[in-house]
Amino acid sequence: MPFWNDSKAQNYKAKLEHKMCIAKEAPDENFDLSDCNLSEIPPGVFSMCRVFRKEALLLQNNHISNLSGGGSLKDLNQLQILNLKNNKLSSLPSEISHLSKLKVLDLESNQLKKLPASFEKLTNLCHLNLKSNKLLQFPVPICSLHSLEYLNLCDNPKIKYLPKELCNFTSLKDLEINAEHFVYPNPDICMGGTEMIMKFLCDGWTALWVESQLQEQKAVSSCLSSTENSSCA
Repeated sequence: MPFWNDSKAQNYKAKLEHKMCIAKEAPDENFDLSDCNLSEIPPGVFSMCRVFRKEALLLQNNHISNLSGGGSLKDLNQLQILNLKNNKLSSLPSEISHLSKLKVLDLESNQLKKLPASFEKLTNLCHLNLKSNKLLQFPVPICSLHSLEYLNLCDNPKIKYLPKELCNFTSLKDLEINAEHFVYPNPDICMGGTEMIMKFLCDGWTALWVESQLQEQKAVSSCLSSTENSSCA
């Protein structure tokens, strides 16, 4: 399968070859293959990231539909920044979990409907951009990413609920959403910004915990007040 679309193929080929040479010869920590009109990732790119100790892989503004072409994702286990903005990804492989040191992941303007369960292992992520995808709901694996400081879910109109588990995200400073799409929290809360959203979720979580404790106490009291010969089922 060709790496380039037909238009201006030779120019893009020359551009890619130039960038591959730079990646090998320059001490730059970035491996930049952005704006190369790629329809897939060239073979060997992931192993080159490992060999040349690249910390950032920039693949934005291409036409990439999957991550299979670049090699083994295990070779990206030292990568800290991955930019896949403005591509054609409809899914991510479960092997994405090998990028355990990743801090910044930009997936804006793709076609993702969900995230794999293994995504929850990217526990070092600080910055996650999922703007302008096709997510069907808030991605559950995100609930395990407690190091997140920035999360962008804008332009995913089917996301209408935020999970109470976000209350555990003590590092989250910037949550970007379209308030008008939301049912919970309601739009008025969402328009108040990240601080108000987090306060609402955390207060709600506390209220539920208190209610559960009261229910347990009532159950215990009921058992104690029953006759000595009866047993609590």
